[in-house]
Amino acid sequence: MDPASSSRTSSPRSHTDRLAVWAVDVSGWALSLENNSDFDSLPDTALEPSSSSSSSSSSSHKGKGTRVDRIIEDLFGDNGVDPISDDMRRASTKIRKYFREVDRVRSLAGQLLPRVMYMSEYGSQQCSWANIKFDATPEKRPFLAEPQLPCKTDYNVTHDEDWVALAYHRPCLPHDPPSSSRSTSIHDPNPEPLRVGIDVMAVALPQFDPSVAGFVNMMELAMTPSEKHWVYAANPSARSAEDNDDNYDFFALKKAGSTRNPPQQPEELKPEDLEMLMRLYDLWTYKEAFTKNVGRGLGFDFSTIEVALWRCARVTLPKYALAPSPNGALGPGKEAADVLEDFSDRVVRAAKEHGSRISAGPFSSKGSASATATFEPILTIAGKPEGRYSFTEIHLPSSRKGTRQSLTSASHASSSSPPRRARSQLVVCEGPFPEGTFAADMVQVAPALDYEDAIKAGLLKVWTMEELVAEARRLRKASPPAS
Repeated sequence: MDPASSSRTSSPRSHTDRLAVWAVDVSGWALSLENNSDFDSLPDTALEPSSSSSSSSSSSHKGKGTRVDRIIEDLFGDNGVDPISDDMRRASTKIRKYFREVDRVRSLAGQLLPRVMYMSEYGSQQCSWANIKFDATPEKRPFLAEPQLPCKTDYNVTHDEDWVALAYHRPCLPHDPPSSSRSTSIHDPNPEPLRVGIDVMAVALPQFDPSVAGFVNMMELAMTPSEKHWVYAANPSARSAEDNDDNYDFFALKKAGSTRNPPQQPEELKPEDLEMLMRLYDLWTYKEAFTKNVGRGLGFDFSTIEVALWRCARVTLPKYALAPSPNGALGPGKEAADVLEDFSDRVVRAAKEHGSRISAGPFSSKGSASATATFEPILTIAGKPEGRYSFTEIHLPSSRKGTRQSLTSASHASSSSPPRRARSQLVVCEGPFPEGTFAADMVQVAPALDYEDAIKAGLLKVWTMEELVAEARRLRKASPPAS
């Protein structure tokens, strides 16, 4: 198949049938806890998610007795039926060590996701709340240590801004070894069964760097020369613009009481700057997902990894029309909300165009020498082509309630209104695939999926934090008493 002729709906996939992704929208719920001084008197159902920014809150940790503390006690404390396991104590300690409520909520979601997943996939008779125990490899990669299940499944967790996400493989064959015995050697000639690595990032400028050029300049150490060329090719003038940001020190200026324009939101960026920012986040999320797959996320030199997305062919998108605005074309009398809606549509369109790419494939020819000869992996490790890993990209909105409500708020420009949120990019890396086991319709990189399409395909499940907590409570209550 010629990748360039593929359509978005019929193009080959880059994920296995066993891959599943759960994503939890935590920001609104967490901010409700931090900003509501009387939340202790509210029922759980009163805390509806909002589209406000979790990062804007500077409230201090409220100590024991907060809503999060009570949830921790409810799920990991003594319920009078199950004893408190060492793993439950460790989970409680990890969550409580964070100062801000938003960070504790993210940690809580990260602890609940794998527990809920294992109990949902294997049932409470095999995997009960009290007998689950997690451990980590020497490389600090987490895995399920107990119970010893007849089938094995791998998982990985990530979080950033609005989202906490889990990628996992649905139960595999009984003869597969547990995650703890799986090699994490990048160049192992005899790879063990499939692992997953996941990363999610909000596609926006960080607070400490208000320009795309300055941000890219700061991240150059994580890129190969070819990657730098690809990123800067989106806006060649950024090379000179970055010089203006070399002496910018966010923390020094803040200490001195100086101010500078806040970072531009994606919808405010010039098209070439937005493209450059998206390319940078492509490299970061793909590399992060890969290193988390192999258990080398922390301290790994990203400049030894090259993700040559420029080798991917473009996929033609279906015709896409901007949503009509109530007041017609841009001009005098147009509401600010309508203008922002147009900008939002253009950002969505840009993201769709940007992610509509596909790599050559398949990975293994199964006897076809010509197919093997033409396949050039987009992933290179220390100069060595690596074709045993695939990448799945999903675009998430700023919250489950929808990005557009926050972007088009009529009061968005007010200094008292919360900062606008950006969409997030989620990437899952699967592998290593033993040579010759790749599905015929799989490629290393396929066009990015909108979250609605990923949900319809059965690949993605989206939770609110309230739904996740309620399900965890139900599962613990339904678990048989520990023996």
